[in-house]
Amino acid sequence: MKKTSTLLVLLLIATSQATAATSPQLQAYLNLLPEKALTPDFVFALAIKSSDSYQSVRAQLQATSSPALRARAALSNRVNAQFDFIDDQLRPSNPFQPFRTQAKKFSLGVSTLFRTGTAVSFDLSHGLTQLSFQTLNIAPFAETRGQVNISQSLWKDAFGTATRAAVNAAEQASRSSLAAYQEERENWFFQFAQIYYQAWLAQAKERASRKNLALQERLLKTIQIKLRRGTSEESDRLQVSSSKTSAAIALEQDQQNLGDLWRNIITTLKLPAELLQLDPAEVPMKLDSPVEEALQKCGPGTRISTAPDEAANVLKAHAAHEAAKLQTEKASSEFNPSLDLNLGFAANNVEANSSQTVDDFIRLQFPRYSASVIFKMPLGFYAEKAQLAEARANEARASAQLSVAKDSLKMDWTNGCLELHRLQRSRDWLSRTVGDQQRREKLEEERFQLGRTGTLQVIQAGADATQAEQFLNSTEAQLRLAAWKVLRLSGRVQEYLNQLEARE
Repeated sequence: MKKTSTLLVLLLIATSQATAATSPQLQAYLNLLPEKALTPDFVFALAIKSSDSYQSVRAQLQATSSPALRARAALSNRVNAQFDFIDDQLRPSNPFQPFRTQAKKFSLGVSTLFRTGTAVSFDLSHGLTQLSFQTLNIAPFAETRGQVNISQSLWKDAFGTATRAAVNAAEQASRSSLAAYQEERENWFFQFAQIYYQAWLAQAKERASRKNLALQERLLKTIQIKLRRGTSEESDRLQVSSSKTSAAIALEQDQQNLGDLWRNIITTLKLPAELLQLDPAEVPMKLDSPVEEALQKCGPGTRISTAPDEAANVLKAHAAHEAAKLQTEKASSEFNPSLDLNLGFAANNVEANSSQTVDDFIRLQFPRYSASVIFKMPLGFYAEKAQLAEARANEARASAQLSVAKDSLKMDWTNGCLELHRLQRSRDWLSRTVGDQQRREKLEEERFQLGRTGTLQVIQAGADATQAEQFLNSTEAQLRLAAWKVLRLSGRVQEYLNQLEARE
Protein backbone atom coordinates (compact mmCIF):
# COMPACT_ATOMS: atom_id res chain seq x y z
CA MET A 1 0.00 0.00 0.00
CA LYS A 2 2.88 2.38 0.79
CA LYS A 3 4.45 1.52 -2.56
CA THR A 4 1.19 2.39 -4.28
CA SER A 5 0.91 5.73 -2.47
CA THR A 6 4.48 6.57 -3.54
CA LEU A 7 3.55 5.63 -7.08
CA LEU A 8 0.60 8.02 -7.04
CA VAL A 9 2.81 10.84 -5.77
CA LEU A 10 5.31 10.19 -8.58
CA LEU A 11 2.42 10.15 -10.99
CA LEU A 12 1.32 13.52 -9.63
CA ILE A 13 4.79 15.01 -10.16
CA ALA A 14 4.89 13.82 -13.76
CA THR A 15 1.42 15.20 -14.39
CA SER A 16 2.07 18.61 -12.84
CA GLN A 17 5.30 19.10 -14.79
CA ALA A 18 3.91 18.20 -18.19
CA THR A 19 1.04 19.09 -20.45
CA ALA A 20 -1.82 16.98 -21.66
CA ALA A 21 0.63 15.00 -23.79
CA THR A 22 1.79 12.96 -20.80
CA SER A 23 0.19 9.71 -21.88
CA PRO A 24 3.52 7.83 -22.28
CA GLN A 25 4.67 9.00 -18.85
CA LEU A 26 1.30 8.23 -17.36
CA GLN A 27 1.39 4.76 -18.86
CA ALA A 28 4.91 4.20 -17.54
CA TYR A 29 3.73 4.79 -13.99
CA LEU A 30 0.53 2.87 -14.45
CA ASN A 31 2.60 -0.11 -15.59
CA LEU A 32 3.75 -0.41 -11.97
CA LEU A 33 0.19 -1.11 -10.82
CA PRO A 34 -0.82 -4.79 -10.53
CA GLU A 35 -3.02 -4.64 -13.65
CA LYS A 36 -1.59 -1.44 -15.16
CA ALA A 37 -4.88 0.30 -14.34
CA LEU A 38 -7.20 1.16 -11.50
CA THR A 39 -9.25 -1.85 -10.46
CA PRO A 40 -11.97 -2.38 -7.85
CA ASP A 41 -9.60 -4.59 -5.82
CA PHE A 42 -6.97 -1.86 -5.69
CA VAL A 43 -9.42 0.94 -4.91
CA PHE A 44 -11.38 -1.04 -2.29
CA ALA A 45 -8.17 -2.12 -0.53
CA LEU A 46 -6.97 1.47 -0.46
CA ALA A 47 -10.36 2.64 0.84
CA ILE A 48 -10.25 0.06 3.65
CA LYS A 49 -6.85 1.38 4.74
CA SER A 50 -7.50 5.10 4.50
CA SER A 51 -11.17 6.10 4.19
CA ASP A 52 -12.87 7.72 7.18
CA SER A 53 -16.16 6.07 6.28
CA TYR A 54 -14.70 2.58 6.64
CA GLN A 55 -12.90 3.46 9.87
CA SER A 56 -16.24 4.67 11.23
CA VAL A 57 -17.84 1.34 10.36
CA ARG A 58 -14.84 -0.57 11.67
CA ALA A 59 -15.14 1.16 15.05
CA GLN A 60 -18.43 -0.68 15.64
CA LEU A 61 -16.53 -3.98 15.83
CA GLN A 62 -14.96 -3.02 19.14
CA ALA A 63 -18.36 -2.86 20.85
CA THR A 64 -19.81 -6.13 19.51
CA SER A 65 -18.44 -8.17 22.42
CA SER A 66 -19.73 -5.78 25.10
CA PRO A 67 -22.96 -7.68 25.97
CA ALA A 68 -21.12 -10.99 26.43
CA LEU A 69 -18.33 -9.41 28.48
CA ARG A 70 -20.85 -7.58 30.66
CA ALA A 71 -22.70 -10.82 31.39
CA ARG A 72 -19.52 -12.78 32.11
CA ALA A 73 -18.53 -10.18 34.69
CA ALA A 74 -21.04 -11.71 37.11
CA LEU A 75 -19.20 -15.06 36.84
CA SER A 76 -15.70 -13.69 37.12
CA ASN A 77 -13.50 -14.34 40.13
CA ARG A 78 -13.11 -11.51 42.60
CA VAL A 79 -10.16 -11.02 44.90
CA ASN A 80 -10.18 -8.63 47.86
CA ALA A 81 -7.52 -7.62 50.31
CA GLN A 82 -7.85 -5.44 53.39
CA PHE A 83 -5.67 -4.04 56.17
CA ASP A 84 -7.17 -2.57 59.36
CA PHE A 85 -5.46 -0.55 62.05
CA ILE A 86 -7.37 0.29 65.24
CA ASP A 87 -6.37 2.36 68.25
CA ASP A 88 -9.60 2.82 70.25
CA GLN A 89 -9.23 4.99 73.39
CA LEU A 90 -12.90 5.88 73.86
CA ARG A 91 -14.04 6.02 77.48
CA PRO A 92 -15.73 2.72 78.41
CA SER A 93 -19.26 2.69 79.81
CA ASN A 94 -18.42 0.06 82.46
CA PRO A 95 -15.28 -1.40 84.06
CA PHE A 96 -15.65 -4.64 82.11
CA GLN A 97 -14.88 -2.92 78.83
CA PRO A 98 -11.31 -2.14 77.77
CA PHE A 99 -10.31 1.48 77.98
CA ARG A 100 -7.97 0.98 75.03
CA THR A 101 -8.06 -1.43 72.11
CA GLN A 102 -5.14 -1.73 69.72
CA ALA A 103 -5.31 -4.05 66.70
CA LYS A 104 -3.73 -4.73 63.35
CA LYS A 105 -5.48 -7.08 60.95
CA PHE A 106 -4.75 -8.40 57.47
CA SER A 107 -7.39 -10.17 55.41
CA LEU A 108 -7.49 -11.76 51.96
CA GLY A 109 -10.53 -13.18 50.18
CA VAL A 110 -11.70 -14.65 46.91
CA SER A 111 -15.24 -15.23 45.63
CA THR A 112 -16.89 -16.51 42.47
CA LEU A 113 -20.26 -17.43 41.00
CA PHE A 114 -20.66 -20.58 38.92
CA ARG A 115 -23.11 -21.22 36.10
CA THR A 116 -24.95 -23.57 38.46
CA GLY A 117 -25.98 -20.59 40.55
CA THR A 118 -23.53 -21.57 43.26
CA ALA A 119 -21.74 -18.70 44.99
CA VAL A 120 -18.52 -19.62 46.79
CA SER A 121 -16.35 -17.33 48.90
CA PHE A 122 -13.21 -17.88 50.98
CA ASP A 123 -11.74 -15.40 53.46
CA LEU A 124 -8.53 -15.67 55.44
CA SER A 125 -7.48 -13.16 58.11
CA HIS A 126 -4.69 -12.76 60.60
CA GLY A 127 -4.47 -10.06 63.27
CA LEU A 128 -2.76 -8.88 66.45
CA THR A 129 -4.87 -7.44 69.28
CA GLN A 130 -4.02 -5.80 72.60
CA LEU A 131 -6.74 -5.00 75.18
CA SER A 132 -6.12 -2.79 78.22
CA PHE A 133 -8.54 -2.95 81.18
CA GLN A 134 -8.50 -0.91 84.38
CA THR A 135 -8.76 -3.98 86.61
CA LEU A 136 -6.47 -6.40 84.80
CA ASN A 137 -4.02 -6.67 81.98
CA ILE A 138 -4.38 -9.07 79.07
CA ALA A 139 -1.33 -9.99 77.12
CA PRO A 140 -1.40 -9.23 73.38
CA PHE A 141 -2.75 -12.12 71.34
CA ALA A 142 -2.87 -13.16 67.69
CA GLU A 143 -5.77 -14.72 65.80
CA THR A 144 -5.84 -16.56 62.49
CA ARG A 145 -9.29 -17.17 61.04
CA GLY A 146 -10.51 -18.73 57.82
CA GLN A 147 -14.02 -19.32 56.52
CA VAL A 148 -15.75 -20.76 53.48
CA ASN A 149 -19.31 -19.84 52.53
CA ILE A 150 -21.41 -21.58 49.89
CA SER A 151 -24.79 -20.35 48.71
CA GLN A 152 -27.02 -22.31 46.32
CA SER A 153 -30.26 -21.13 44.71
CA LEU A 154 -32.94 -23.84 44.88
CA TRP A 155 -36.07 -22.22 43.45
CA LYS A 156 -35.62 -18.79 41.89
CA ASP A 157 -32.65 -19.22 39.55
CA ALA A 158 -32.79 -22.90 40.48
CA PHE A 159 -29.30 -24.34 40.11
CA GLY A 160 -28.32 -21.44 37.83
CA THR A 161 -31.18 -21.57 35.33
CA ALA A 162 -31.52 -17.78 35.16
CA THR A 163 -27.75 -17.24 35.45
CA ARG A 164 -26.97 -19.46 32.46
CA ALA A 165 -29.84 -17.98 30.47
CA ALA A 166 -28.56 -14.46 31.10
CA VAL A 167 -25.01 -15.33 30.05
CA ASN A 168 -26.13 -17.23 26.94
CA ALA A 169 -28.55 -14.42 26.01
CA ALA A 170 -25.71 -11.91 26.23
CA GLU A 171 -23.52 -14.09 24.00
CA GLN A 172 -26.32 -14.25 21.44
CA ALA A 173 -26.70 -10.47 21.70
CA SER A 174 -23.00 -10.14 20.89
CA ARG A 175 -23.47 -12.41 17.86
CA SER A 176 -26.38 -10.25 16.74
CA SER A 177 -24.26 -7.14 17.20
CA LEU A 178 -21.45 -8.72 15.17
CA ALA A 179 -23.90 -9.59 12.37
CA ALA A 180 -25.18 -5.99 12.47
CA TYR A 181 -21.59 -4.80 12.06
CA GLN A 182 -21.16 -7.14 9.10
CA GLU A 183 -24.36 -5.82 7.56
CA GLU A 184 -23.15 -2.24 7.96
CA ARG A 185 -19.82 -3.27 6.44
CA GLU A 186 -21.60 -4.68 3.42
CA ASN A 187 -23.61 -1.47 3.07
CA TRP A 188 -20.34 0.45 3.02
CA PHE A 189 -19.00 -1.86 0.32
CA PHE A 190 -22.00 -1.23 -1.93
CA GLN A 191 -21.84 2.51 -1.43
CA PHE A 192 -18.20 2.57 -2.46
CA ALA A 193 -18.75 0.06 -5.26
CA GLN A 194 -21.40 2.35 -6.71
CA ILE A 195 -18.93 5.24 -6.62
CA TYR A 196 -16.34 3.21 -8.51
CA TYR A 197 -18.80 1.87 -11.09
CA GLN A 198 -20.25 5.34 -11.57
CA ALA A 199 -16.75 6.70 -12.15
CA TRP A 200 -16.05 3.94 -14.68
CA LEU A 201 -19.40 4.57 -16.36
CA ALA A 202 -18.78 8.34 -16.43
CA GLN A 203 -15.40 7.72 -18.04
CA ALA A 204 -16.94 5.43 -20.65
CA LYS A 205 -19.69 7.98 -21.31
CA GLU A 206 -17.10 10.71 -21.72
CA ARG A 207 -15.26 8.59 -24.30
CA ALA A 208 -18.48 7.93 -26.20
CA SER A 209 -19.37 11.63 -26.18
CA ARG A 210 -15.86 12.52 -27.33
CA LYS A 211 -16.18 10.04 -30.21
CA ASN A 212 -19.58 11.47 -31.15
CA LEU A 213 -18.15 14.99 -31.16
CA ALA A 214 -15.34 13.81 -33.45
CA LEU A 215 -17.95 12.39 -35.80
CA GLN A 216 -19.82 15.69 -35.89
CA GLU A 217 -16.59 17.55 -36.59
CA ARG A 218 -15.80 15.23 -39.50
CA LEU A 219 -19.32 15.72 -40.86
CA LEU A 220 -18.95 19.49 -40.61
CA LYS A 221 -15.69 19.37 -42.56
CA THR A 222 -17.33 17.19 -45.19
CA ILE A 223 -20.31 19.58 -45.45
CA GLN A 224 -17.99 22.56 -45.88
CA ILE A 225 -16.17 20.75 -48.69
CA LYS A 226 -19.49 19.95 -50.33
CA LEU A 227 -20.62 23.55 -49.98
CA ARG A 228 -17.55 24.73 -51.84
CA ARG A 229 -18.27 22.15 -54.55
CA GLY A 230 -21.92 23.11 -54.70
CA THR A 231 -23.11 19.59 -53.86
CA SER A 232 -24.62 20.55 -50.53
CA GLU A 233 -26.81 23.31 -49.10
CA GLU A 234 -26.48 25.77 -46.22
CA SER A 235 -29.28 24.07 -44.31
CA ASP A 236 -27.17 20.89 -44.13
CA ARG A 237 -24.28 22.86 -42.67
CA LEU A 238 -26.54 24.49 -40.10
CA GLN A 239 -27.95 21.13 -39.10
CA VAL A 240 -24.53 19.54 -38.66
CA SER A 241 -23.22 22.64 -36.85
CA SER A 242 -26.13 22.46 -34.40
CA SER A 243 -25.50 18.79 -33.86
CA LYS A 244 -21.81 19.51 -33.25
CA THR A 245 -22.70 22.17 -30.67
CA SER A 246 -25.01 19.76 -28.85
CA ALA A 247 -22.28 17.11 -28.85
CA ALA A 248 -19.77 19.62 -27.42
CA ILE A 249 -22.19 20.62 -24.66
CA ALA A 250 -22.87 16.97 -23.83
CA LEU A 251 -19.12 16.28 -23.70
CA GLU A 252 -18.52 19.14 -21.29
CA GLN A 253 -21.32 17.86 -19.05
CA ASP A 254 -19.85 14.35 -19.10
CA GLN A 255 -16.41 15.74 -18.28
CA GLN A 256 -17.89 17.64 -15.34
CA ASN A 257 -19.61 14.53 -14.03
CA LEU A 258 -16.44 12.48 -14.41
CA GLY A 259 -14.40 15.14 -12.62
CA ASP A 260 -16.88 15.26 -9.73
CA LEU A 261 -16.63 11.51 -9.24
CA TRP A 262 -12.85 11.58 -9.53
CA ARG A 263 -12.61 14.28 -6.87
CA ASN A 264 -14.93 12.22 -4.68
CA ILE A 265 -12.63 9.20 -4.96
CA ILE A 266 -9.50 11.26 -4.21
CA THR A 267 -11.14 12.84 -1.15
CA THR A 268 -12.51 9.53 0.13
CA LEU A 269 -9.18 7.75 -0.25
CA LYS A 270 -7.29 10.69 1.31
CA LEU A 271 -4.96 10.96 -1.66
CA PRO A 272 -2.86 14.14 -2.17
CA ALA A 273 -5.01 17.06 -3.29
CA GLU A 274 -2.55 17.73 -6.12
CA LEU A 275 -3.85 14.62 -7.87
CA LEU A 276 -6.91 16.68 -8.76
CA GLN A 277 -4.78 18.12 -11.56
CA LEU A 278 -4.81 14.74 -13.27
CA ASP A 279 -7.24 14.32 -16.15
CA PRO A 280 -9.46 11.42 -15.01
CA ALA A 281 -10.26 10.57 -18.63
CA GLU A 282 -6.63 9.46 -19.11
CA VAL A 283 -6.58 7.05 -16.15
CA PRO A 284 -7.49 3.52 -17.28
CA MET A 285 -10.14 1.85 -15.12
CA LYS A 286 -11.10 -1.82 -15.20
CA LEU A 287 -14.13 -3.69 -14.00
CA ASP A 288 -14.06 -6.75 -11.79
CA SER A 289 -15.56 -10.15 -12.63
CA PRO A 290 -18.05 -11.31 -9.98
CA VAL A 291 -20.68 -12.34 -12.52
CA GLU A 292 -19.64 -15.93 -13.18
CA GLU A 293 -19.40 -16.79 -9.49
CA ALA A 294 -22.81 -15.27 -8.84
CA LEU A 295 -24.35 -17.16 -11.76
CA GLN A 296 -22.95 -20.43 -10.43
CA LYS A 297 -24.52 -19.81 -7.03
CA CYS A 298 -27.86 -18.87 -8.60
CA GLY A 299 -28.05 -21.85 -10.92
CA PRO A 300 -29.83 -21.82 -14.28
CA GLY A 301 -32.43 -19.16 -14.93
CA THR A 302 -35.16 -21.76 -15.34
CA ARG A 303 -34.53 -23.25 -11.88
CA ILE A 304 -33.04 -20.91 -9.30
CA SER A 305 -31.13 -22.66 -6.52
CA THR A 306 -32.23 -22.59 -2.89
CA ALA A 307 -31.42 -19.40 -1.02
CA PRO A 308 -28.46 -19.72 1.37
CA ASP A 309 -28.70 -18.80 5.04
CA GLU A 310 -25.42 -16.88 5.44
CA ALA A 311 -26.91 -13.41 4.91
CA ALA A 312 -25.89 -10.99 7.65
CA ASN A 313 -29.43 -9.71 8.27
CA VAL A 314 -30.70 -13.27 8.81
CA LEU A 315 -27.82 -14.10 11.15
CA LYS A 316 -28.54 -10.90 13.06
CA ALA A 317 -32.24 -11.68 13.37
CA HIS A 318 -31.58 -15.30 14.33
CA ALA A 319 -29.15 -14.34 17.12
CA ALA A 320 -31.54 -11.66 18.38
CA HIS A 321 -34.36 -14.22 18.49
CA GLU A 322 -32.22 -16.69 20.44
CA ALA A 323 -31.28 -13.94 22.88
CA ALA A 324 -34.94 -13.03 23.35
CA LYS A 325 -35.86 -16.67 24.01
CA LEU A 326 -33.17 -16.94 26.67
CA GLN A 327 -34.31 -13.70 28.28
CA THR A 328 -37.81 -15.20 28.52
CA GLU A 329 -36.33 -18.30 30.12
CA LYS A 330 -34.48 -16.10 32.61
CA ALA A 331 -37.60 -14.10 33.44
CA SER A 332 -39.63 -17.30 33.90
CA SER A 333 -37.04 -18.67 36.33
CA GLU A 334 -37.04 -15.44 38.31
CA PHE A 335 -40.85 -15.53 38.51
CA ASN A 336 -40.54 -17.81 41.55
CA PRO A 337 -39.96 -17.36 45.29
CA SER A 338 -36.38 -17.26 46.44
CA LEU A 339 -35.13 -20.30 48.34
CA ASP A 340 -31.40 -20.31 49.11
CA LEU A 341 -29.31 -22.89 50.93
CA ASN A 342 -26.30 -21.41 52.70
CA LEU A 343 -23.46 -23.55 54.07
CA GLY A 344 -20.54 -22.26 56.05
CA PHE A 345 -17.38 -23.56 57.57
CA ALA A 346 -14.85 -21.62 59.63
CA ALA A 347 -11.84 -22.30 61.79
CA ASN A 348 -9.57 -20.17 63.95
CA ASN A 349 -7.03 -20.19 66.67
CA VAL A 350 -6.00 -17.59 69.22
CA GLU A 351 -2.52 -17.71 70.71
CA ALA A 352 0.10 -15.34 72.00
CA ASN A 353 2.42 -16.37 69.17
CA SER A 354 1.45 -15.59 65.58
CA SER A 355 3.22 -18.57 64.06
CA GLN A 356 1.51 -20.94 66.48
CA THR A 357 -1.93 -19.66 65.49
CA VAL A 358 -1.17 -20.40 61.87
CA ASP A 359 0.01 -23.94 62.65
CA ASP A 360 -3.04 -24.72 64.77
CA PHE A 361 -5.37 -23.16 62.19
CA ILE A 362 -4.00 -25.41 59.48
CA ARG A 363 -4.83 -28.43 61.64
CA LEU A 364 -8.44 -27.08 61.98
CA GLN A 365 -8.50 -27.65 65.74
CA PHE A 366 -11.29 -25.14 66.36
CA PRO A 367 -13.93 -25.52 63.58
CA ARG A 368 -17.35 -23.99 63.20
CA TYR A 369 -20.16 -25.32 60.96
CA SER A 370 -23.28 -23.49 59.87
CA ALA A 371 -26.24 -24.08 57.59
CA SER A 372 -29.32 -22.05 56.79
CA VAL A 373 -32.25 -22.04 54.43
CA ILE A 374 -33.64 -18.63 53.50
CA PHE A 375 -37.06 -18.17 51.91
CA LYS A 376 -38.20 -14.89 50.36
CA MET A 377 -41.29 -14.14 48.32
CA PRO A 378 -42.60 -10.77 47.17
CA LEU A 379 -46.34 -10.32 47.50
CA GLY A 380 -47.83 -9.75 44.07
CA PHE A 381 -44.69 -10.43 41.98
CA TYR A 382 -45.31 -7.14 40.19
CA ALA A 383 -41.71 -6.55 39.09
CA GLU A 384 -41.34 -10.17 38.01
CA LYS A 385 -44.62 -10.07 36.05
CA ALA A 386 -43.51 -6.91 34.27
CA GLN A 387 -40.15 -8.44 33.40
CA LEU A 388 -41.73 -11.64 32.11
CA ALA A 389 -44.34 -9.77 30.04
CA GLU A 390 -41.66 -7.59 28.48
CA ALA A 391 -39.46 -10.62 27.73
CA ARG A 392 -42.33 -12.47 26.05
CA ALA A 393 -43.19 -9.40 23.97
CA ASN A 394 -39.56 -9.06 22.88
CA GLU A 395 -39.45 -12.75 21.98
CA ALA A 396 -42.60 -12.47 19.87
CA ARG A 397 -41.20 -9.40 18.12
CA ALA A 398 -37.84 -11.09 17.49
CA SER A 399 -39.60 -14.18 16.14
CA ALA A 400 -41.58 -12.05 13.70
CA GLN A 401 -38.44 -10.18 12.61
CA LEU A 402 -36.63 -13.46 12.04
CA SER A 403 -39.51 -14.74 9.90
CA VAL A 404 -39.50 -11.49 7.90
CA ALA A 405 -35.72 -11.72 7.41
CA LYS A 406 -35.94 -15.31 6.15
CA ASP A 407 -38.81 -14.48 3.79
CA SER A 408 -36.97 -11.40 2.54
CA LEU A 409 -33.85 -13.49 1.95
CA LYS A 410 -35.78 -15.98 -0.17
CA MET A 411 -37.46 -13.21 -2.13
CA ASP A 412 -34.28 -11.17 -2.56
CA TRP A 413 -32.37 -14.27 -3.64
CA THR A 414 -34.92 -15.25 -6.28
CA ASN A 415 -35.39 -11.69 -7.52
CA GLY A 416 -31.65 -11.03 -7.49
CA CYS A 417 -30.83 -14.17 -9.46
CA LEU A 418 -33.55 -13.46 -12.01
CA GLU A 419 -32.31 -9.89 -12.34
CA LEU A 420 -28.77 -11.17 -12.80
CA HIS A 421 -29.82 -13.51 -15.62
CA ARG A 422 -31.85 -10.74 -17.25
CA LEU A 423 -28.95 -8.29 -17.18
CA GLN A 424 -26.62 -10.92 -18.59
CA ARG A 425 -28.96 -11.49 -21.53
CA SER A 426 -29.32 -7.73 -22.00
CA ARG A 427 -25.53 -7.34 -21.97
CA ASP A 428 -25.14 -10.01 -24.66
CA TRP A 429 -27.85 -8.44 -26.81
CA LEU A 430 -26.43 -4.93 -26.38
CA SER A 431 -22.94 -6.14 -27.25
CA ARG A 432 -24.22 -7.30 -30.63
CA THR A 433 -26.30 -4.13 -31.01
CA VAL A 434 -23.31 -1.88 -30.34
CA GLY A 435 -21.31 -3.70 -33.01
CA ASP A 436 -24.17 -3.34 -35.49
CA GLN A 437 -24.72 0.36 -34.72
CA GLN A 438 -21.03 1.16 -34.98
CA ARG A 439 -20.91 -0.60 -38.36
CA ARG A 440 -24.05 1.29 -39.43
CA GLU A 441 -22.46 4.59 -38.33
CA LYS A 442 -19.38 3.88 -40.41
CA LEU A 443 -21.41 2.87 -43.47
CA GLU A 444 -23.66 5.94 -43.21
CA GLU A 445 -20.64 8.22 -42.98
CA GLU A 446 -19.10 6.59 -46.05
CA ARG A 447 -22.40 6.92 -47.94
CA PHE A 448 -22.65 10.56 -46.87
CA GLN A 449 -19.17 11.29 -48.24
CA LEU A 450 -20.27 9.75 -51.51
CA GLY A 451 -23.48 11.75 -51.50
CA ARG A 452 -25.70 8.67 -51.27
CA THR A 453 -27.46 9.60 -48.01
CA GLY A 454 -28.68 12.70 -46.23
CA THR A 455 -27.27 14.58 -43.27
CA LEU A 456 -30.01 13.53 -40.89
CA GLN A 457 -29.34 9.83 -41.46
CA VAL A 458 -25.65 10.21 -40.60
CA ILE A 459 -26.38 12.25 -37.46
CA GLN A 460 -29.02 9.76 -36.37
CA ALA A 461 -26.68 6.82 -36.97
CA GLY A 462 -24.01 8.46 -34.78
CA ALA A 463 -26.53 9.22 -32.06
CA ASP A 464 -27.85 5.64 -32.13
CA ALA A 465 -24.35 4.21 -31.92
CA THR A 466 -23.47 6.47 -28.98
CA GLN A 467 -26.71 5.64 -27.20
CA ALA A 468 -26.25 1.90 -27.71
CA GLU A 469 -22.70 2.08 -26.35
CA GLN A 470 -23.88 4.00 -23.28
CA PHE A 471 -26.67 1.49 -22.69
CA LEU A 472 -24.13 -1.31 -22.87
CA ASN A 473 -21.79 0.40 -20.41
CA SER A 474 -24.66 1.10 -18.02
CA THR A 475 -25.71 -2.54 -18.22
CA GLU A 476 -22.15 -3.69 -17.51
CA ALA A 477 -22.13 -1.66 -14.29
CA GLN A 478 -25.64 -2.80 -13.29
CA LEU A 479 -24.69 -6.42 -14.00
CA ARG A 480 -21.79 -6.29 -11.58
CA LEU A 481 -23.82 -4.61 -8.86
CA ALA A 482 -26.48 -7.29 -9.29
CA ALA A 483 -23.81 -9.99 -9.04
CA TRP A 484 -22.45 -8.51 -5.82
CA LYS A 485 -25.97 -8.32 -4.38
CA VAL A 486 -26.36 -12.06 -4.98
CA LEU A 487 -22.92 -12.78 -3.52
CA ARG A 488 -23.79 -10.67 -0.50
CA LEU A 489 -26.70 -12.97 0.35
CA SER A 490 -24.29 -15.93 0.38
CA GLY A 491 -21.74 -14.22 2.65
CA ARG A 492 -19.21 -13.77 -0.14
CA VAL A 493 -18.85 -9.99 0.37
CA GLN A 494 -17.65 -10.59 3.92
CA GLU A 495 -15.01 -13.02 2.67
CA TYR A 496 -13.91 -10.53 0.02
CA LEU A 497 -13.55 -7.69 2.54
CA ASN A 498 -11.66 -9.96 4.93
CA GLN A 499 -9.22 -10.81 2.14
CA LEU A 500 -8.67 -7.12 1.39
CA GLU A 501 -8.16 -6.33 5.07
CA ALA A 502 -5.56 -9.10 5.36
CA ARG A 503 -3.39 -7.55 2.67
CA GLU A 504 -0.25 -5.77 3.79
